[in-house]
Amino acid sequence: MPTLGTPLGTSGAAAARTAVRTAVRTALRTTLVAAALALLLAPAIAHARKGPLYGQLPVRHKQELRLGRLEFAPTFEMTVQADYKHAVTGGFKAEYHLTDKLSIGGLMFFGTGVDTLLTEQIRESLPDTSTTGDPTPSKAQFDDHLNTMPLHGSLHLTLTPWFGKMALFGKAFINFDAYLSGGLAIAKTQNSFEDGDDCTEPDGLDAVGMPRFTDPRNDCPHNAGLNAGINVGAGLHGYINKWVALDLYFRNYMFNDNPSGLDFDGDRKVSDADQRFLSHLFFGVGVSLFFPQIPTISR
Repeated sequence: MPTLGTPLGTSGAAAARTAVRTAVRTALRTTLVAAALALLLAPAIAHARKGPLYGQLPVRHKQELRLGRLEFAPTFEMTVQADYKHAVTGGFKAEYHLTDKLSIGGLMFFGTGVDTLLTEQIRESLPDTSTTGDPTPSKAQFDDHLNTMPLHGSLHLTLTPWFGKMALFGKAFINFDAYLSGGLAIAKTQNSFEDGDDCTEPDGLDAVGMPRFTDPRNDCPHNAGLNAGINVGAGLHGYINKWVALDLYFRNYMFNDNPSGLDFDGDRKVSDADQRFLSHLFFGVGVSLFFPQIPTISR
């Protein structure tokens, strides 16, 4: 019999709630077990049911415009934002494409130096002759210390991770690729200073008989010779046909240099200490010729 003071039917409601909770927990466990089995069996099911593109090449019957081909490119290069002298050069690039994405090659350029606007402005502000006690160089001293880059080149590896086709005005379609490269750089620099390049002339002796340096204008520029460094570049090819392409790129040749050939560190003399690791950024445009002229076709 129900306990005195307990409403009739309370025990039945409690039993119903317990049954509902039990059913919910059972359903939740069943769902979790089914989900776990689905995750475990999914790879096996997918492997058993291979689609029509399973294991296929991403591109079929592709023209191998780089693989196994030699690239030779007559090229023009010019510095971008040089300090004192623009290098205007002509030369060539030679590259062998080991794979569709990797190649090894080199560059060689010969040229001359052209004054920048900064050089012209500085020259106009300088006196015709130097004055004792004033470290300002004359026009001739300024010009004699500047260096130019008559020869430069590189040995590098090139990675070509991107290729495709692009449309010109919605009618003409051309193949293109984009590449990154890097490696060793070499550059020959020279100046017009008549007394050599490595001298640092003392301007007298101090009180204890040590050399005293007060006038860097009579010191050699210390900025001529053969310089080794590194280079990095990026560019793209636009293929005119199967064996001729337009090559556009930027390349940075980095090595120790002192373009002005004058005192940079403020110690009143010119020496190798005035050199620093500098960038020499070039823009290049060339016409790449690929050999053999007929590319292979992928399967």
